Order: sequence, then structure tokens, then C-alpha cells
Amino acid sequence: MVKEYEPSPDVVAAHSILHIDPLTMQPIENPQWMGGVNGDPLSYVASLVGIPAVLCALGLLSVILHFVITKIIFICCCKVSAVAPSPNVEALKKKKNLWKYICFGTIFVIFITDCFIWLGNGSLSQSMDDISQSAVEMGQIFQGPMRAVARTGKGAGKLGVSLELNCMWHPDLEGDILELSEQAKSVEASSETIQDMSDTIDIAINNFKTMIDSQKSSKDLVVGAVFAVFLILCMLNTLCVLFKKSCLCLSGSLQKICSFMLSYFTDFLNYLIIIVLVLICSALMILVMFFGDFCIDPLGSIKSFLPTNTGDTLSYFAECKGRDPMGQNSKDIDFAMSMIITLQSAVLELEKNIVLAGSQAPQAPQAPQDPYQCSNGMTIPIQEIQGGLADLTKALGCKPIQETWDMLINQALCTSGFSGLYQIWGDMYFMALFFFVFMCFIVHYSRMPDEPNNKVAPANATIELTSHGGEQQHENQKSHVAPHHFG
Repeated sequence: MVKEYEPSPDVVAAHSILHIDPLTMQPIENPQWMGGVNGDPLSYVASLVGIPAVLCALGLLSVILHFVITKIIFICCCKVSAVAPSPNVEALKKKKNLWKYICFGTIFVIFITDCFIWLGNGSLSQSMDDISQSAVEMGQIFQGPMRAVARTGKGAGKLGVSLELNCMWHPDLEGDILELSEQAKSVEASSETIQDMSDTIDIAINNFKTMIDSQKSSKDLVVGAVFAVFLILCMLNTLCVLFKKSCLCLSGSLQKICSFMLSYFTDFLNYLIIIVLVLICSALMILVMFFGDFCIDPLGSIKSFLPTNTGDTLSYFAECKGRDPMGQNSKDIDFAMSMIITLQSAVLELEKNIVLAGSQAPQAPQAPQDPYQCSNGMTIPIQEIQGGLADLTKALGCKPIQETWDMLINQALCTSGFSGLYQIWGDMYFMALFFFVFMCFIVHYSRMPDEPNNKVAPANATIELTSHGGEQQHENQKSHVAPHHFG
């Protein structure tokens, strides 16, 4: 029993995202997929771009402002730090540790969000499995009528052979038998053609399943690569926080080179990944809005582009409601079957009359011993034709197609598939946000002054202020030795 389709909360949320009319620049209430029945598809697509474009511009502008502001702060700090008083050692140490833990916490949140990508990937994998299974069921739907037609054709072929072997012995039957035999052979030939088409469909479905399986493997590789890239970035940012202290252990130009390379290299990677994430998220948002509008009512969305009669037929097979479009065909099948049975009854009646008249056509040397051989020989082929036509009527029913429609459209595309796309989109936006937050934290942490040296300087030491507000001590290496006089 197929349950009535209800859009998931993800679909409802995506459908409720603001759409902006490109002509009036006003919000669109209850947007229809591709503009609906009388709408303009191009205007609909343009309405999807508005909000993602604004968010993309804000994201890129935030990155540019962050870069400019941090450089201004860096220059100002370098000028002010030379005259800044020495900070309290314990307070500075606690403050630096706090910001270090905040940076590590942000990196951990990014890592956890990165792991959640696999949840979205799992939903996409389930969607592809459902699509593959739907292809199998679709093949079975096509195979059902074809097998029924093939069975009918096989029965028709047997009927033709039986007519020629058992019913040609009396001249009163010869004309009708020849005509019916030719028709039976024609039905058999047509069924063989349909059987060849069935083999072609089998090959196409197998190729489609193979393609889905290969695409599923490719998808897993892409998601794994994205996961690895973000994981490497998390590790590099962690090393940036840890190795800043190690760079201070170096001296002179090596310390400057270490700090410069480590800081600017990770800054470049973080800026780059934020820009890439902003662009990807904007593109994913357009897709999410597009499929959200479709999946809020998938049947109605497709019907809006079909003629009325075709739309009614689709509704019948997708929901098993309304008028059966195959009803007239079923009546035609029943009528054809009744004609065959009527013919058999007529042959049987003719045989009875021949027997009662005491004439078994002695002029026909091939006259059978059993005068009812013709009607009896028709029984088995007619039963096979009846079975084939019954199978055809059943195969043309709405239930199999409704189940396949539910799995392919309602489940694979609009439930598991959309859920995976929606989750990945949310994860990407979340990571972009926390990468930006981390950039704000790491810049503040890296600009904090270093802990001053607590050693007491010798009386003859020269004390110089560094750019971080710390002190460097240079002891006077000159020694004054009194001359030694001998004897």
C-alpha cells in the first residue's frame, strides 16, 4: 500500500526561502516550480538567483573587509607596540591560553561539521539505490505487458497450427479456418517483434544500473576528497596555533621568516577556502530552492507542463485515482476474446451438426476419427490466449506504476535525495561561517604580544624594545683586564 506523499520538513523549509521577482523586485508568495501553468520559466529561474547572489556578495565582501581591517590593525600594532608598557605576565599568559583554546574549539567545530558531510552523502547514496531499484521495477513494468503479449502470441501461434492440422478436413470450415490461421500467425509475428524490444529494454536498464553504480562510486570519491581537504585545513590551522610559540624560540631573521610564512600561508588557504565555500554554497542554494519548489508537489509540477489528457493519465497511474485511461483498451481485449470463444462455439456447433447428419465428409481422405478434433484442439491455445490477455490487463493497471513512481519521485528524488543535498548545503554554509570566525580569532591571537623575558638584566646590559613590547638583553661582552707585571 503506497502512502500519500507529504513533503519533508527540509522540502518545506527550502520552498519557503524568499523568491524575488526580477521585474518588480518584490517577494513572490507561494512560488510555483518553473513558473507554474502560465508562468515564465526564465523569470522563475531569475527569481531563484536573487537571495543566493546577495548572500554570495556579502560573503565575499566580508572576506575583503576582514583582510583590509586586519592589515590596518597589524600596521597600527607594529607602530604602537614600541612604546607600549610591558604587560602583566600572568594576565597575558591566561589571556593567550584562553584565545588558544577558543581557536582549537573553533577548529574542532569545523572538523565535526566536516564529518557531518558523510550524513548527507549517505542520504544521496540511499537516493541512488532507490533510483537503481526503480529502474529495475520500471523494467518489470515494461516487461509485464510484453510477457503478456508474448504469451498471447504464443497461444495464437499454437491456435494457427491446431487449425491447420485439425480443422481443414471439411470444406465447410476451410475458408474461415484459413483466414483465422493467417491472423493467428500475424499475431505471433508481432509478439516476436515485441519480445525483441523487450530484450533491448533489458539491456538499456542494465546499462542504466551500471551507470548509477559508477556514479555512486564517483560521488563517494568526491565527497571523500572534500572531507580530506577540510581535514587537512583543520590540521594546518592547528599547527599554525601551536607553532607560533615554536617560532619564538628561533632568533633574528629565522623567527621573522617562520612567523611570516606560517601566518601568511595559512591565512591564504583560509581566505581561499572561504571564497570557494561561499561560491559553492550559493550554487547549492539555487539547486535547493529549485528542487524544493518541485518537491513540494512533484505530481502537480510535472502536470503543469503536460496537456490536460496526458496530465489526467499521469495522475491516474501516480495516484490510482480518477478515470482509467486504459478502460477502452480493456473493453477491446474482452471483445476480441469473446470473438475467439464465439468462433470455437460455432465450430463445435458445426461439428455436432455434421455428426447428427451422419456425414463425416468421406470425400476428405484426411478426415479424423474424432469429429470433435477441431474444437478440442482449439481449447488449450484459447486458454493460453486468455491467460496472456488477463496478464496484459493486469500489467496495464495503475498499482505497479504507482509503486515505481513513489519510489523514484517521492522517495529517491524528493525525500532521501533532497535531504542529502540539503544537509550538504547546510554543512557547507556552517563551515564557511566557522572558517570566517576562526580567521577572526586567529588574527587576534597572533597579534597578541609575546611574554616578556623575566630574567634580570646585568648592570652593563643594553635593553631594547621589540615590536611586540617585549625586551631583548644584550650583555656587554667587553672585559677590561688589568695589566700583569712580572718581577
